[in-house]
Amino acid sequence: MHESSSESSNRRRPFGRDLGNNTSAELYLCLLVKSKLDDELALRVAACAEEISTNGGAPLAVSHYLEGMSQDGIDLTVLTSLKTSDHTIRQLSDQKVRVIQLPFQISSTFDHGLLGATKRYAAELSEVFSSNDVVYIAQAWYPAAAIARRIGIPVVAHAHDYAFLRPDWQMSCQESPKLQHGMIPCTFAEFVHYRMRYVSQRVGEGSVTFRAVPMVLYELLRARQYFLWKQFAESARFADHLVVVSEATKRIIIEYLPQLRDRCSVIYNPFTDPGFVDTQSEDVVRLGYFGGPQYHKGFVTLLWSLKLLQIHSPSTRIKLIAPSTRGTRFSAVVRKLGLESIVLELPHLSRDELIRLYEHIDFVVVPSVWQEPFGYVALEAQLIGRPVIATKMGGLTEIVENNVTGWLLKADDAPRLALALSEVANLPMETVRSMGVKARAHALRKFSNEHPVQKLISILERASKSPAGRKQNTC
Repeated sequence: MHESSSESSNRRRPFGRDLGNNTSAELYLCLLVKSKLDDELALRVAACAEEISTNGGAPLAVSHYLEGMSQDGIDLTVLTSLKTSDHTIRQLSDQKVRVIQLPFQISSTFDHGLLGATKRYAAELSEVFSSNDVVYIAQAWYPAAAIARRIGIPVVAHAHDYAFLRPDWQMSCQESPKLQHGMIPCTFAEFVHYRMRYVSQRVGEGSVTFRAVPMVLYELLRARQYFLWKQFAESARFADHLVVVSEATKRIIIEYLPQLRDRCSVIYNPFTDPGFVDTQSEDVVRLGYFGGPQYHKGFVTLLWSLKLLQIHSPSTRIKLIAPSTRGTRFSAVVRKLGLESIVLELPHLSRDELIRLYEHIDFVVVPSVWQEPFGYVALEAQLIGRPVIATKMGGLTEIVENNVTGWLLKADDAPRLALALSEVANLPMETVRSMGVKARAHALRKFSNEHPVQKLISILERASKSPAGRKQNTC
């Protein structure tokens, strides 16, 4: 596949970068095709991941899975986007993982970048996939499933959220009570309605007052996103097996897509154990909030609960510590409610800085108003030894043991949250520490780093033995 210099001007644009061994992308593809002829015992997996990192959430889970599969002897080829840092790619390469970084940013909001680039590189992706036993859609990249199935390669997809169920999955979960208790099919009219509600909310908070009309026009133009999502959603259902991150997520998906019941498995996300972090005592109860300025994380409800405490229980000494909120819409609500004296807004912190921050936190509050697929913040807080005040939303109910390792409350209920904060503020410090110890023991007992990886490998092995080229699923 090498070309002379006279032919170089007519050659196709290279397919990504092979970052595992610095060979050209075309030569690398030739080697992959050759390896298809070899009788290899190791399971060959092509993993497609939007982003791989250690910052938390789905990218962190993907990082753990890829590391675990590599250590278990899986012959792993990873395709990722420009969202993955060079540092992370070097780490994967050091683990003898072949990495191809595609020259565009994939987006889980299913825009033209995701669908268009997948179609653009369909031939090259087919060639990579054909050299593997199974394709693993580690995060978001569902359109690749259709390409794999077209050439008879089995697919295992990992759903870390509800993106393939509806295009406004985060926003609609927050704004519609019925959507907080189960994802329902989204019509085009619903989609436009929620986009306009979103604009109205932002105008109301004063962040886009002078841009309201242009923003409305922009959102209407974005209605095309709905039709892109339809393609995105259909692609996800080509998977032979779907892995979800909690029983709550499975219930929601099965309610919407009952045909997936027999090929949907729950695997709790792996984690990095930060270890127990002791707290430095102060004369004020310190709450940690790690949801940032995202509406569906419930920060508005949390701040209103603090306002109610300020009004009705001024003697309650409480302080909220909130990283990744300084200078955001979170700050605007803090100023509007006059909470500057009890809310400490911090910039974005590194993971090490976040762990050290726990020395100044007594409780962690997770006031989510949407169905959390998993709840990494709640799990990490318990591993560090902090009781968690969370809502009864999604995977949080599987992480927090009510009245033992923390408290589970109704979502979007500021008065009830204010009452709970008042009660925990009056707990003896010995009780708080005891709950923290129980929280860590509970997290270590229920969640494990070994089991998730082994369960995923087992699913990949079963999928690889499915009849090649069988009729595509038409869910």
